[in-house]
Amino acid sequence: MTRRSHRYGILLAATTLLLGSACSNDQPGGKDAPLETKSEAEVEAVARSQADSIAALAGGPLEDWHTNTTACQGRNGETADDGRWDLAGFAHVKLPADKHAAALHTIHDKWQTQGWQINAFQVQDDGGVLSGRDPKTGLSITLSSSKPPIQIAVTVGSPCYQPVQGEDPANN
Repeated sequence: MTRRSHRYGILLAATTLLLGSACSNDQPGGKDAPLETKSEAEVEAVARSQADSIAALAGGPLEDWHTNTTACQGRNGETADDGRWDLAGFAHVKLPADKHAAALHTIHDKWQTQGWQINAFQVQDDGGVLSGRDPKTGLSITLSSSKPPIQIAVTVGSPCYQPVQGEDPANN
């Protein structure tokens, strides 16, 4: 296995963990709270706003933002059939190699002051990984520095929502 494929494997595992836990019972308000009803546009706007904030804190442009929605899955991989859905957003922030570690530290510190739950924080001189959950929005975000450090991958996962009338994000 090459060093590059090893790093992509770590990123894939972190992304899978993030997305697998994003729509679990880890909902704003607790696991027994009813699911909120939100439009796809509303959730995408909140996710994009968080990604834009990350790019501003990192000091680089947010590039290649895209999202997708899927039906929520339970802890054992079962798919909900009542229309509940979640959103995943993906982008990257291009930065010079010597800025990656400082950017991750800056974002980490900001998240801590905002009361985020920090799930992972590993930084070396040339980059690292930061993962956290915003208790206010329920969004889970993972940031991962590429190897070689060219960009920081941004992966955003939402909690589950019920769709608004006339939308079916679970089946898009």
